[in-house]
Amino acid sequence: MECMEESIAMRKVICFLLSICLLVGCSQSELGGRKPLNDDSVIEIPEIIEKPYHEGYPPIDPVRLHVEPAVTLENTMLRNLTIYFTDAEYQLSKTQSATAKVTIGDILNAATTIELFGNSTLECAKRPLKVKFEEKQSLGDGGKKFYLISNIYDKTLLHNYVVFELARYMEGGFYVPMCEFVNVYATCDGQEGSGYQGVYLLAEKIEQNDFASYDLKYVFEQDYRVYYDDPENGVEGEDWFWMGENYLACFAVSGETSKEIVSDIKVRLEYIWKIICEKDWNKIQQYVDVENIAKSFLLDDLVKDPDVGQTSLYWGIKEDGKLCIASIWDNDLSFGCGDMGKANRDLLSLNNVIFAGLYAVPEFKEFYGQYFIAHCDEWREYINQTIDGVSAEYFDDLQNDYINWERQYNWCNEDMRTLEYIEQIEYMKEWLGIRTDFLKEQLA
Repeated sequence: MECMEESIAMRKVICFLLSICLLVGCSQSELGGRKPLNDDSVIEIPEIIEKPYHEGYPPIDPVRLHVEPAVTLENTMLRNLTIYFTDAEYQLSKTQSATAKVTIGDILNAATTIELFGNSTLECAKRPLKVKFEEKQSLGDGGKKFYLISNIYDKTLLHNYVVFELARYMEGGFYVPMCEFVNVYATCDGQEGSGYQGVYLLAEKIEQNDFASYDLKYVFEQDYRVYYDDPENGVEGEDWFWMGENYLACFAVSGETSKEIVSDIKVRLEYIWKIICEKDWNKIQQYVDVENIAKSFLLDDLVKDPDVGQTSLYWGIKEDGKLCIASIWDNDLSFGCGDMGKANRDLLSLNNVIFAGLYAVPEFKEFYGQYFIAHCDEWREYINQTIDGVSAEYFDDLQNDYINWERQYNWCNEDMRTLEYIEQIEYMKEWLGIRTDFLKEQLA
C-alpha cells in the first residue's frame, strides 16, 4: 500500500508518545463460563493520557469505471460478470453508490448497488468494488454482499486465492470466504459495448452469520486505522476500543454491537492478555485456542503478509471463552510484495502484539516451531500445486489482465518489476521455497 509505510511510521511515533499501560481490569460478569476474578485481583487502572487526533484518509473524488470497449476473450475459462449501471451519470466512491444490474452465469440482471471499498487501492486505476444484491443469490453460501477484489498490487493475481485455498486445506477452525476469479465488464446507457475492468477475485463479504458453525460468541477486527477521524469508524466504546502496553492497538467490533458487547469483549480480552503476559501455560491453554492461532500466524509468516500486525485481522472469542482467529482475509501484499518482501528476513507475525506476547511464552514458541517443521513441506507442495493448477487453467485470462494493468502494479520489489507474467508465477514459487527454508532455520 502506498500509505502503509507512513501509517507504520505514524504508529511508532504514537507508541512512543502514549506508552499506554496495560488495562487489566475485569468485570463481575462471567468469563467464558468460568468464575469471575475476585475483587482483590482487580488492578487499579492508571490514567491514560489523551489520545492524539488523526486525520482520516483524504476523500477521493467520485469516479466512473472504464468505458473503453473491450473484446471478450473467446477462449476464456472464467465466468464473466457484467455490471450495467442504470444511470449513465453514475458516480462511485466509498460513500457514494450507484444502482446497477449484474449478470453472472444464471444470475441475470440482478438488482444491486455498487460502490468502492478499500483504502490505498481506491486511487488505483483498477478499482476495487463492493457489490450488494437486493436479494440473496446463488453465489457461494447464498449471500447478498460481495467484494470484487482488484488485486492491483499483486502481479500474479493469485496471492489472495492461494492463501484462501491453503487456509481451507489447513482446517484451522477459521472461516474462509468463498471466492472465484471472474472477468468484469461494465456499461450503461449510451456506452458502446462494455468496458473491460480486468480479472477480479469475487469473494463473499465476511458477515456475522458466517461464524455460526464455529462456536463463536464474539468476532472483532484488529485494525489500527479505526483511530482515524472518520465518521465511518463509529464511536469509541460503542464500536471499537483501545488496549495496550507500550503499544497502540484498536479492535473494531464486527456485527451486532452495543456498549455492553464492546465492554464484555474488552474485559475478556484484557483478562486473556494478562494471562499471556504472566506466561502461565496451563491457563493459556484454557483461554487460548493454541492450534488455531498457531495455524493462522504460520500461514501469515509463510506467505509473509505485512498486514498481520495491524489490519484486517479477525479475532474471535469462542463460547468456551477461548481467544481464536475467526477468519482469513486480505493477503494481496504477500509472496514478496513491498519493501518488506525479502523471503529470507523477518518473522512478520511478531509485529502483532498479541502474537508476540504468546511467542514470548516458551511452551507456545516450542509448539509453534514444531508445528511448522511438521507441516511446512506439505504446505509448500500444496501451494505450488495450487499455483500450477490455477495459472494453467486461467492463464490466458490472467495474462490478459496483466497486459492491461501491468504498469499499475506498483507495489512490488525490484526483482519483480521487469518480469513477464509467466516469470511472475515462477518468481512466486521460488520465493516460497526460500521463505520456507528460512523459517525452518528460524523456528527449528
